[in-house]
Order: sequence, then C-alpha cells, then structure tokens
Amino acid sequence: MKRKALIRKLQSARGVSRLVALLAAAVLVLAVMALLPAVRRYTDRGASLGCELALSTANDDLRIAQIERGSLSAAEIAEVVPDWEQLCPSGGEIRVVWSAGGVPTLECSLHPD
Repeated sequence: MKRKALIRKLQSARGVSRLVALLAAAVLVLAVMALLPAVRRYTDRGASLGCELALSTANDDLRIAQIERGSLSAAEIAEVVPDWEQLCPSGGEIRVVWSAGGVPTLECSLHPD
C-alpha cells in the first residue's frame, strides 16, 4: 500500500513540476516582451549618437578645409570627407546643405539636429 501511495505522490508531483515549468516559461516570455522596447530604444539612441558624432567630426573637417581652401565644390567635399554618404550607422541619407554664406554642412535624414 505504501508503495502505491508513493508512486501516486511522485506522479502528481511530476505534474505539478510541469505546471511550474510552464508558468516560469510564461513569466520569462512576458519579461522578455516587456524589455524589448527598452532594448530597441537603447540601440536606436546609440545609432543616433553615432550619427551625430560622425556628422560633427565631418562638419568640423569641412569647416577647416573651407578655411584653408576657400569655397568647396562637391568634389572637394568628397575628397575631404570620403564616404560621406555612409556616415549614418542607421542608413540615413546624408545630404550637403549650403548655408547663405556658402558653408557646406552635412545633415542626416533620420537624425535631424
């Protein structure tokens, strides 16, 4: 008799263990789903800061080149800042904006100032 009772107890405990495992998995899935937006914002912000830093450095290089050479043409901009179209890590479109004083500035379509 005791042996049958022990077997029943183990079988019922195994069923409870499965239930606890399923609940733990469900809680884990919910925690991951809750954290995904925060991780996405974190990575987006990192890409935005990378773009701002790259554009700031490139614009400083353009200002120095303009002081040294005078006015800059599009070919000279490409010479001063090679691969300027790919400065944004998020894939934003980089364009040259000319100010009223003829100063070229690089801007990103995804990360405006």
